[in-house]
Amino acid sequence: MLSSLAASAQIGGAGWTPQPVTFNVQRPYNVPEDTRYWFTNNIYHCLVYSNDAPFSQGSTTLPRTEQRFTPDYTSGEIQYQSMEMCPGNENSYCIFQIHTGDAQEAQFGSTTFMLFWFTNHGGSVHDYSGTTLATNLADKWFQVNVDHNLVTHQIKVWINQSLVWTQQDNGATDFYLKDGVYEQNHSPTLQMDTYITNIQMWASSGTNVAGPGFQLSATPGSQALTPGGSVPYTVTVTPTNGFSGNVSLGVSGLPSGASASFSPTSVTGSGTSTLMVSTTSATPAGTYPLTITGTSGSLSSSATVNLVVMDFTISATPSSQTVTVGDSTNYTVNVGNINGFGGSISLTSSGLPSGAGASFNPSSLTAPGSATMTVTTSGSTAVANSTLTITGSSDSVAHSTNVTLQVNDFSLGITPSSQTVTAGNNTTYTASVSALNGFNGTVTFGNVGGLPSGASASFAPTSVTGAGSSTMTVTTSTSTPAGTNTLTIPATSAGQTHNVTAPLIVTASGGALPAGWTDTDIGAVGIAGSASYNNGTFTISGAGSDIWTAADQFNYAYESVSSDQIVIARVVSETGTQSFAKAAVMIRETLATNSVEASTLLTPTNGVAMEIRPTTGAASINVAGWVKGPVPPQWVKIVRSGNTFTASYSADGNTWTQIASTNVTMATSATAGLAVTAHTTNVLNTATFDNVSITAGSSFTGVFQLQNEASGLVLNNQGSLTNGSAITQWTSVNSSNLDWTFITTSNGYYQINSLKSGRDAVVQGASTLPAAKIIQWSFGSSGDDQWKPVLNADGSYTFYNLHSGLVLADPGGSTSNTTQMDQETADGGSNQEWKLLSQ
Repeated sequence: MLSSLAASAQIGGAGWTPQPVTFNVQRPYNVPEDTRYWFTNNIYHCLVYSNDAPFSQGSTTLPRTEQRFTPDYTSGEIQYQSMEMCPGNENSYCIFQIHTGDAQEAQFGSTTFMLFWFTNHGGSVHDYSGTTLATNLADKWFQVNVDHNLVTHQIKVWINQSLVWTQQDNGATDFYLKDGVYEQNHSPTLQMDTYITNIQMWASSGTNVAGPGFQLSATPGSQALTPGGSVPYTVTVTPTNGFSGNVSLGVSGLPSGASASFSPTSVTGSGTSTLMVSTTSATPAGTYPLTITGTSGSLSSSATVNLVVMDFTISATPSSQTVTVGDSTNYTVNVGNINGFGGSISLTSSGLPSGAGASFNPSSLTAPGSATMTVTTSGSTAVANSTLTITGSSDSVAHSTNVTLQVNDFSLGITPSSQTVTAGNNTTYTASVSALNGFNGTVTFGNVGGLPSGASASFAPTSVTGAGSSTMTVTTSTSTPAGTNTLTIPATSAGQTHNVTAPLIVTASGGALPAGWTDTDIGAVGIAGSASYNNGTFTISGAGSDIWTAADQFNYAYESVSSDQIVIARVVSETGTQSFAKAAVMIRETLATNSVEASTLLTPTNGVAMEIRPTTGAASINVAGWVKGPVPPQWVKIVRSGNTFTASYSADGNTWTQIASTNVTMATSATAGLAVTAHTTNVLNTATFDNVSITAGSSFTGVFQLQNEASGLVLNNQGSLTNGSAITQWTSVNSSNLDWTFITTSNGYYQINSLKSGRDAVVQGASTLPAAKIIQWSFGSSGDDQWKPVLNADGSYTFYNLHSGLVLADPGGSTSNTTQMDQETADGGSNQEWKLLSQ
């Protein structure tokens, strides 16, 4: 059938120019194209079902499959020709349409002219108003010619080359053509199709045929933001003349530090995209025209919007300020407005020297405006020039300006570093002021602290400006006590005070030591020491690095002694030249710097300790470590019993606390007295002592009862005369059963011998175990019958057995007369302590 159709020429008129036939296919969006539209054997087949979706998602139009011919035409005359056929076995509804162009559709309406052909109406052709133009065309090919003259605005229609219709168009000047098949409210699932072939188009001379295109627009026309912020624009693509291509989007004119992104980055046909413009803190303020461009092949369209970047400025005056340590100073901070910036600006500062602080009044403001920044320094602020950074912040926007802060001060020195004066005389120091970092204030000298009683100080001159010196004269009286005093010299300028210290050593104007006492420096002390005595008080000044290591350096006031000794004194005061300066009671074998010694030492702040040098030249030993807490005034005691030395301390001289007890092999002839060291060779430590006593210790000669401190009962041999009898305890009465003597052995130990039996107190079976019983036995050689008495702080004794190392005890502190004594591990319990009751 098709082969019999010859190609036809245009109808009517002259000067026609053939036009290329191009079109876009529009079909239900939710099905593949080849199920609704295909081209076979030069025939276009258009198909649609009544329950198909529209040709674009979201559209409310009826289903259709159509060819939209391109380009649009806007002037002259154009003619369309094709061969059409509708199958007669289907309820087909086919259409040809002259449509107003996209740009004028809103003004003139969409459809200018429509032709319908129906197979269920005998294959008839109708115009848009329902007028029948041709009939009996079902299952038949028929020729359609449509002529549209934009000069006369007249439309003519030919069916099989017969003119069947003439009408006027709607007056628009932009049109395009459509051909295809449409659903028009038929029952669901009906199939409608048409066949189209031999499509041709001609244009008369002077016809303007417009190609497909698009228009780009953007809203809003202007957006404002601050650096670091982001703003959106809506970009709209409007197609013209049947355009359905892909439009790629771009933007130019962005300021420095700004970036842009589109979402989506391109639009197909018509649609919108969001342009997001983002700035950084470095984006400069200003108004920037942005050109948004859409591109599709050789087609492009642009729109212009404005980007307004608002900001603020910050500055400070003056650019530099000078302040003395401890004072404050002010700067004025100014903020300015650019492009209408209206945010709240918070102020902060950085770069302040240590010990300085800054505050703003007000702490935040809007531009334009100003605030006062107050910088306050303290005594610890460093003397230096600092660059301060003042920062204004508003959301993500921050700007800074710098100023300089010059901090000056003065320093104070004293020469010489120490002076020595005899009580009743004067001495002088030179106080020197140095200017730091441009300091030029007036420095006034204040009241000197640390002066001993009876002393005063004066300055000449009393103040200096910038830098200079003054002579400080210290005047003492005859009543000023000997000792080392730390003077504190203050100097003040504009509320800032600096101090310097210097030792003042006052030596006594008289006061000889008691008869039998001698004073001397031991070792290389650095500064000569001294000792004096007045009304029961010893004042001793000593330098030296320490009483410690293998050689001592200190001042020593002493007596020569022999055998057992008890040395007691109260340390009333200590100048405290160092935290480990020492004031001590001491028993010393010789005056050599490396001599054997035992001492109880008190420091100004670090407590009390027992130290010994066990052999000549040996390193000193701190026997039990430092007991923290005790400070002057404090009683100290050192006791020698044979070669056993015991150190104790007391707050009141009545209740004593033992520090330690230990053995030191020392010659019988020795020295005993008071020792003072400064723990430095540069100054003297001056200590005062009272309640000083050096007395001979017990020689354990005579007859004694041994009274247990826990039970109050005394040692008892029960009247037995035989070896092996138990030694118990009894109430103290006049009985030889309770009387004992001490027999000295060659090694410094004693036999505790019963006056009743002549036998010794012995550990049964020479046991070395705790709880072994005590019996009486004849003196032997195993050492279980030899005991060392160690003096306790309260005057009692603890007896250590030579063989076992354990001590004589009343088991559990029993108060029973029949309890047998035993030996126990020494624990300081009162049941292990015995008083000697002389008979």
